[in-house]
Amino acid sequence: MAGKHIPKDAHECTMSELAEMFGLSVARVTQLHSEGVVRKEKSGKANLIESVKNYIAKLREKQRPAAALVEGVADIETSKARKEQANAGLAELKLAEEKMEVVRIAEIDARDARIGAAVRAATMKRRSELPPILEGLSANQIAAILDERDREFLEMLADHQSEFWERRDKLKAVIDNE
Repeated sequence: MAGKHIPKDAHECTMSELAEMFGLSVARVTQLHSEGVVRKEKSGKANLIESVKNYIAKLREKQRPAAALVEGVADIETSKARKEQANAGLAELKLAEEKMEVVRIAEIDARDARIGAAVRAATMKRRSELPPILEGLSANQIAAILDERDREFLEMLADHQSEFWERRDKLKAVIDNE
């Protein structure tokens, strides 16, 4: 044992004697008593054998890997490992994004919204402009006007997608340089 003094009566000792044996302060031994580690007898003295057994068990418990405090919650080492794994995954994703190997869903959603807006605008424009223009024309004339409007519509879609095509050209250049 760490202390110098072993009590004459090996079954009971004072808190200060126990503190000396454990190499702790009396305040810490008192705290251990409130935690249930140090056992006191009716005499007010500490039960040496029970206190030593409990203290050793407490020290061994500290050395065990930390168990989950709540069911389903991982211990600290597992949590640290998961965090490191998540950070590595994020770094890989960022690198893939920089290399233009992946496209953000938000980017795709924004592009799709621009396409949808362009289609709606062209459809509404056609619906309001064409009936008076087509009235009284032959089938060939109607087809020519519809072809011209379709070409305008497709050009409008291409204009609204210019950012997409620029990104695609950058990607092609990156791939060609590898």
